[in-house]
Amino acid sequence: MFGDRIPRIVPHSPGSTEPPRDIGEWQPARVILAEITKEIYGLVVCPVLECGLAAHPVRPSCEMLIPETGSTFVLDEDEKRVGWAADSRTVFYLKFDDMLEFWEFGSTVAHLRSDEEIRKADLLYKLSLVRLFVPSHGPGGLMDAICTNVDHAPADGDQSPSSSSSESSSITISGD
Repeated sequence: MFGDRIPRIVPHSPGSTEPPRDIGEWQPARVILAEITKEIYGLVVCPVLECGLAAHPVRPSCEMLIPETGSTFVLDEDEKRVGWAADSRTVFYLKFDDMLEFWEFGSTVAHLRSDEEIRKADLLYKLSLVRLFVPSHGPGGLMDAICTNVDHAPADGDQSPSSSSSESSSITISGD
């Protein structure tokens, strides 16, 4: 995805969340960001040798699916650096030599994350609509013909029955 300039990576060192300032501590790396399916990309970051190729067998420093909503993604424009925390345990940084590649990478990831948040909000809204199809003692008394037990009717302003009942149901939910 990226040009001839090779970004650099530094894996997280235990006890530190700050990237090193000395460029000698950064390893040259290949960054591959590829579309796996619609709206899901795979990120693979592999350290490379001085020739620009990875050793064989390839051992990535990082492999992850994007968008990964459980992670934190930070752009540092001044340093052309991307920081990533994919749990509280895994942190890595990418430092780009080229500003255009830095922004191309950051823009792609930000777009994917934004689209995922929109998709998740839409799914949660649609899930909330499913509740409308659950027969219940609600306002308007539409289900009063099925159950006439006044103890089951919601109190004023309440959406739940005023008491519980041990009557049998057509569906049993069990943890087993």
